[in-house]
Amino acid sequence: MLSTILLMPGLLIKIFSEAAIRAIYSLSSGWPRVINQLANHALISGYQFKKNVVDEDCVRAAAIEAGL
Repeated sequence: MLSTILLMPGLLIKIFSEAAIRAIYSLSSGWPRVINQLANHALISGYQFKKNVVDEDCVRAAAIEAGL
């Protein structure tokens, strides 16, 4: 399961937007290994784009980088 929330003491931080999760599932065709790779690349893209929440644009950029 793709974790979408980072739990910290007294704080909940959403990591992936709903659109990003749908894009990850769609692009990966539900394959667990591809989901993990795409999510990892999307996290890096989100960091590069200085996003607080990984969005669909980050996932699409990660998919292009990963050749999907």
